[in-house]
Amino acid sequence: MDRLGLMRQSTDFHSREYYINIRKLCAGFFMQVAHKQVNGGYLTIKDNQVVQLHPSTCLDHKPEWVLYNEFVLTTKNYVRTVTDIKPQWLLQIARSISRWGRSGGRDEAPVGVSEEQVAVVEINYVLQ
Repeated sequence: MDRLGLMRQSTDFHSREYYINIRKLCAGFFMQVAHKQVNGGYLTIKDNQVVQLHPSTCLDHKPEWVLYNEFVLTTKNYVRTVTDIKPQWLLQIARSISRWGRSGGRDEAPVGVSEEQVAVVEINYVLQ
């Protein structure tokens, strides 16, 4: 950052936005995202691999969407070092790098289509 002359800026540690901003930064790793399935497992967005949260995960719940750092292969497929993320963050990332977009320039999902479904479609488009 010094070499490029960019200012270092951080959110105050006591701000409500502190951890949200960390998660948004992590959302840049959108190729390492998994979505919870009906059976309780997760499906990775990039490769459609069925995975479980690694037992060492410190989350006390099973969020709908997770971002993971590691894919661990043992007798099962696990994702490790995970955090929960919101699909809206994925939409922001996918829209910024995709040329697909929606007709009419609307920001909301088409009628009858959830934001999560739109996120999956847009992200899959970007990964192709």
